[in-house]
Amino acid sequence: MRRYRAGIVGCGWVSTAHIVGYRASDQVDVIAAADISDEKLKAFGEEWNVRSLYSDYRKMLDDEKLDFVSICTPACTHLEIVKEAAARRPRVIVCEKPMALSLGEADAILGACRREGVRIVVCHQRRFEARYVKAIELIRSGAIGKVIFIRTWGGDLFEGSDHVIDLMRFFVQDAVVSQVIGQVEFADPPAQLYGHLSERAAVGCIVFANGASGLLLASALAPRELLYGFSILGAEGVMEISAMPHPYFYPAPSWVRVKGGGDAEWKHVEAPEALVGTPSERLLARGAISYFWLDCWQRLMESALRTAETGEDGPCSGAGARDTLEVIIAMHASARLRRVIEFPVKVMDSPVVPEGQEGDSIWKRP
Repeated sequence: MRRYRAGIVGCGWVSTAHIVGYRASDQVDVIAAADISDEKLKAFGEEWNVRSLYSDYRKMLDDEKLDFVSICTPACTHLEIVKEAAARRPRVIVCEKPMALSLGEADAILGACRREGVRIVVCHQRRFEARYVKAIELIRSGAIGKVIFIRTWGGDLFEGSDHVIDLMRFFVQDAVVSQVIGQVEFADPPAQLYGHLSERAAVGCIVFANGASGLLLASALAPRELLYGFSILGAEGVMEISAMPHPYFYPAPSWVRVKGGGDAEWKHVEAPEALVGTPSERLLARGAISYFWLDCWQRLMESALRTAETGEDGPCSGAGARDTLEVIIAMHASARLRRVIEFPVKVMDSPVVPEGQEGDSIWKRP
């Protein structure tokens, strides 16, 4: 069995999930890491026994012959790092979500990888969580008939809601989006998160070309106890999927329940999550959460391995991540232009601008 070499760019809390996933897959050795923070870099190296540590990720890319490059930095940095990594031609780049903050940046990322013959996997690892896997199995089996309507709740659009929008697409088997209408509100002054503006509240309606539609309540509109939960209406039944436990302690109750056809009672299906390894108290104290040891990260890295070996995209492809990002961009564009946004979205730069701070005239109301 061939072994592969991986390096990690960015040693903040989410890097924990990447190294746990790589090690659980049992074919990848994380041999190097880079971070601009000496403190984070040193702590990462000590915790995981990674000896090749770099303050400049470019030097790591030059010095180490890497098969996998994980990018665990904020989205505002992804384009530059992907370009540099792709130029060294690893087999696969594993990039945190969201892949970018605009469609122009996303296209530049995909273009850089395509030119160099490098595959990119974006961390929509929730597609591998047990309850969502069970849900898509039931949907494909016809348990509720054709999916008609999905309701869900998420956090900040670019961060937490990026996952639930991607899962919406997952449940309609990645059907093309045709229209979006949304409303977004910023605080005054607007909040920032990971280098981008973060809305206070958002709501969006997503229409798919196959006739399904979805409703997203995000940020302040989403009760914490409902985050990452779903209600799905089908032509022949209904489905509910358990929400994310809070605080983020796993494993936790995880289930899907279905009422199909003429059933009077719910059919409750347990979908237990599994941990790979044991979170250390030291890491938890530094901000890591037990979710990072969930086996969905192992499944993500195993999918990246298959992509490396076959050259074929898996469920978390870069193109799919762009489709999810396009919905977020459309929600912001709809809020600014006060109209339904038809797909494909033509806004290549970011429309994430609070009221009263318009720059480009395209965002000024008629």
